[in-house]
Amino acid sequence: MQKLNNIWYAIAFSCGTVCNYLEISQEAIFILTILMLVDTFTGIIKTIALKKKPTSSRLSLGILSKVTLMLIPFCLALAGKGIGLELITVALGTINVLILSETYSIISNIYVIRTRKDVKEYDVISLLLNKLRKILEKLMVDKS
Repeated sequence: MQKLNNIWYAIAFSCGTVCNYLEISQEAIFILTILMLVDTFTGIIKTIALKKKPTSSRLSLGILSKVTLMLIPFCLALAGKGIGLELITVALGTINVLILSETYSIISNIYVIRTRKDVKEYDVISLLLNKLRKILEKLMVDKS
């Protein structure tokens, strides 16, 4: 158990160090992480409320998907530092959109849990990824 705790402390320390280096708010990352955990929890309850069978593979895929989303702001900030562009504003905006998206998803999950009626969720993440792709394409064209 102590080894597991040490691993978590090392991960947290590393994330804090990277946030400081990249000038990314540790508070925003912490809030996003908590919201992702709550969204995962409410998503499991929603699945049960809709009488669907929760599977470990679907849960694992969801968690991995959320972890990869957390990489986006870090990659943007690192790329900006690497090429000498100020992309920290874009990275922070991405974190804000992810926080709002997780909040929306939690509220949708709670609505479904209460009403037992599934609703179509608005896919903010796909819109964000498409917008970021276009921003990066424009930057590459402008740099050429």
